[in-house]
Amino acid sequence: MVFWSGPVEGTVSGDVFRFRVTSADSVTRGELRVNGDEMSGEISDGFGVSGITLRRVGAPPSSTPPKP
Repeated sequence: MVFWSGPVEGTVSGDVFRFRVTSADSVTRGELRVNGDEMSGEISDGFGVSGITLRRVGAPPSSTPPKP
């Protein structure tokens, strides 16, 4: 498993998230498309190009109490 560490720079345009992570020895780039509770696309780094899918599994509880 690969873990990236470093600042993330990115943009969101419509439903597409493009990002870049730069560390001391590598650059990782990605483009993910949002569809409901999923983001999927490709990530490229020094090892090649990989497909990825991220899924939302739950939302944190709201800190605002419900209105009566």
